[in-house]
Amino acid sequence: LVVQVQLGNGQKKQGKVFVVDNQVDPSIGAVKVKASLDNSDYALAPGRFVTVTLQTQILKNSLVVPSQAIISSPVSDQIYTVDEENQVTLNKIKVLAQNNGFGVVTGIKPNDRVVVEGKQNLRPGSKVVEANNSANKPTSNPTSNPTEKKSGP
Repeated sequence: LVVQVQLGNGQKKQGKVFVVDNQVDPSIGAVKVKASLDNSDYALAPGRFVTVTLQTQILKNSLVVPSQAIISSPVSDQIYTVDEENQVTLNKIKVLAQNNGFGVVTGIKPNDRVVVEGKQNLRPGSKVVEANNSANKPTSNPTSNPTEKKSGP
């Protein structure tokens, strides 16, 4: 990642990010970032205010799904998709980013239906009923009634 710092006098310096914290401070919605910049002219000093601009990447050919649909394990990340016969398949995915309750993933197709709730009791091949479909009657067995949502760009 490239970082640009603008000082109060308008002077700009460019550098590279070398550490991005993996947790967000929930009180202010901030992530700690450390960058390396040339400061041979001593323009940067502790306590000075600067404007920071980060140049981030554009995630192409990826989909956004609810984070709660993602099953994380030490081996791989996975997600259940639902086919036309309402049968589930467990798919390996790659999580590129997560923010505000959504994950950017690769490994599934656009418009795939994904299981969001009730996935803990599913097995590949299980049949499911879409929870928000008013034509479906509620069941007393919550494992057969997971919530599905379509993935989207």
